[in-house]
Amino acid sequence: MQNSSIVTRDLYCLHGVLHAVELAGFLFRYIDEHPETKSIYIGAAENLINGVWSEWSQEYWTVRRSMVFAKHLVDIGDAFRKDVLGSEDEPDRTLRPPSWLHHPWPLSPALGGPYAAVHWRRGDFPESPSVHTAVNQTRQAIRKFQLDDQVSAVYLATDAENEDFLLFKQLLSPWAVYRFAPERTDLVPGELAVIDQWICAHARLFVGSSPSTFTFRIVEEREIMGFHPSSTYNAFCAVPGSDVVMYDDWRKRTDCEGLTPWSIVPEPLYTIHTPPFKNEL
Repeated sequence: MQNSSIVTRDLYCLHGVLHAVELAGFLFRYIDEHPETKSIYIGAAENLINGVWSEWSQEYWTVRRSMVFAKHLVDIGDAFRKDVLGSEDEPDRTLRPPSWLHHPWPLSPALGGPYAAVHWRRGDFPESPSVHTAVNQTRQAIRKFQLDDQVSAVYLATDAENEDFLLFKQLLSPWAVYRFAPERTDLVPGELAVIDQWICAHARLFVGSSPSTFTFRIVEEREIMGFHPSSTYNAFCAVPGSDVVMYDDWRKRTDCEGLTPWSIVPEPLYTIHTPPFKNEL
C-alpha cells in the first residue's frame, strides 16, 4: 500500500464502529505475531477517540498529550503568531517543554498572546450564529473577560464564505480581524486545520462552537498548555439575540449548549513533573 509518503507491508481493513479497547486487542495480537513491527499507522484514528475512553481518564490524557502537531505546521503557525498577532511563547507563557511527557508546561499557567480567537463554524453546521450574532457575542466575550485594553486583534477560524468574513471584520471594528491565508499552495485542508487550531490554542481568550470536534481539539490543547478554564470554555449561541455562553454560564444555560470543562489528569507512568518556573527578573 502506498498513499503519499506512507508505505506499509500489511494492510488490514476493519469496518464498523470500533472502540479503542477493541482495536487494542487486535493490535496486541498482531504485535505478538510480528515482533519485528516498529510502527503502526491507524487511518481515521479520530473516530476512536470518542469511544469508551472517558475524557477525564488518565489513559485518555496520556494519549492526547502524546498527539503533538507536526513541527512544520507548528512553525508556520508560530510565524503567523509572531508576525501578524505579536504573539511569542515566552511573554505568552506558552513555552513548550522538550517532550510531551513533561507536565505542566514550563511557564504554566499560560497567559496567551495579545489577541482573542474564535472558531465560528458555518458550512454544514446545523445551528450556526449569524454574522451579526457571532460579532456581538465575540464583543461580549472580550468585554466580559475584561480584555478591551489587552487585545487589539481577533483571530477567526472559520469555514465561512469570504463575504461573511469581510462583514465580520467590518462589524467587529475597532478590533482587527485576521485569518490564516497560506502563501504555499501545497498545504492540504487537514494541514490548514492544524495551523488554525494551533493559533487559536495560543490566544488569550477563546470562543468556540459547540458541539464541534474542531473546537474540542483546541480546548484540549489549551488544557495541556495550562490555560485557566475561564479563558477556554466559552461558546457561541446560535439563538438570535442571545448572549455568548461563558465558562461561568455553562451550568446555568438551557437554551444553548456550552463547553463542558474537564481537567487534564496526568498518568504518573507517562509524566515527567515540571517544577514551577522561577522568574529571576
